[in-house]
Amino acid sequence: MLTEGQAVSVVLAVLTGLALCATIFFLIPREITAARRLKAEHRAVARRRLATRTLLALICALAMAAATGWPVAGLGAGALVMAWDKVAGGLAAERTAALRIEALAAWTETLRDTMAGAAGLEQAIPAAARTAHPLLARPVASLVEHLAARTPLPEALQAFADEVDDPDADVIIATLILNSTLRGPGLGSVLRSLSASAREMAHMRQRVTANRAQSRRGVQIIVVATAGIITYTAVFDHGFVSAYDSPMGELVLALIFGLFAAAFAWMRRLAQVEVGGRILQRPAPTEAHDTDEGAT
Repeated sequence: MLTEGQAVSVVLAVLTGLALCATIFFLIPREITAARRLKAEHRAVARRRLATRTLLALICALAMAAATGWPVAGLGAGALVMAWDKVAGGLAAERTAALRIEALAAWTETLRDTMAGAAGLEQAIPAAARTAHPLLARPVASLVEHLAARTPLPEALQAFADEVDDPDADVIIATLILNSTLRGPGLGSVLRSLSASAREMAHMRQRVTANRAQSRRGVQIIVVATAGIITYTAVFDHGFVSAYDSPMGELVLALIFGLFAAAFAWMRRLAQVEVGGRILQRPAPTEAHDTDEGAT
């Protein structure tokens, strides 16, 4: 059996070792690729949005609980604020995805026109970067940086596909990767067909988004109206709903809120657009490591 002093020494030694390992890990220089930098920026933006939404949800929860006298109503208001994007949001992201595909189609046409002047794909990409749409400006700039650093064209295009991160864009980029590997003729005509197909896909996404916007608007109206009626009744006609003041009433109210949440989630699912998986998506490092071990 260890004495108390020995146990403390062991714990301190373990904590010191863990701190030393963590220090060494964070001091090891890591390659800062464009994809990793983009992911870090996305994580920073997501953390800021989460912090802002959490503060707003806390304020709404406290205000609702104080106004109605129901802790369950406060929890419901906070949960509604936190899950608002899941319940009634997503329209901006769908519109951005459609615009990104249309921008990629325009960039593909520029590539085709540039290559028509007897320029190779490596020379056409930097030339076409000047006219890239703002939604593609950063990924295209990273692609040009990879080429300037003498990264092989297939690897640079794969990194470009990871930054764009769109299933429809993968079709165009996969064609460019095949051409850069096989060096076959007829890339101009293929790019013309892919550009037309991308524009059709963008227009289809816009039509679907417009149709789904009606369902999404209905979800928003129902959510706001339900929350407004509950709040108004609890504040200005509390005697009508005084049965919910007891612990059993709070339990029943929690069950009602759960049913509403399930109905809202089902209505939100009706307004979602299912997008297929990417064909150029690379496995995570852990998955690739497991695959290599299995092959060995």
